[in-house]
Amino acid sequence: MIEPFTIESRDPSASLALRPFDRDYFLAEVRHAGLHATARVGSYLSGGLGDFFSGLAADWTGWAGAREWGSLEGELTLRAESDRTGHVYLRVRLRRGAPAEWEVEVALVLEAGQLGRLAAGARAFERAALSAT
Repeated sequence: MIEPFTIESRDPSASLALRPFDRDYFLAEVRHAGLHATARVGSYLSGGLGDFFSGLAADWTGWAGAREWGSLEGELTLRAESDRTGHVYLRVRLRRGAPAEWEVEVALVLEAGQLGRLAAGARAFERAALSAT
């Protein structure tokens, strides 16, 4: 069984979890306070998540501007910004359908010290779930 890849915010009610679904999709689930949304995300050409988090981890002391990763069809988009105090602000946008039936955006606050673990988790998720497509 493939373990989900989970990103937890400093706010314990906010998170993003990615889970395998089938050969063509994985599930993305966001939670924040009373919000709970799940959508299928196309796995075709959705690699690079591990590279995205590895790049953030390599620059853990901070970077200028925003860095983004997104699935090919735009169902899931991550936008990361940092400050000089070791915080990473990760905006998660999740939508269902094209055109979108609905769209939600959740802000996660991460510590720079989490980035190495997240990079390893994202790579493991890609190897296990996305390479099976």
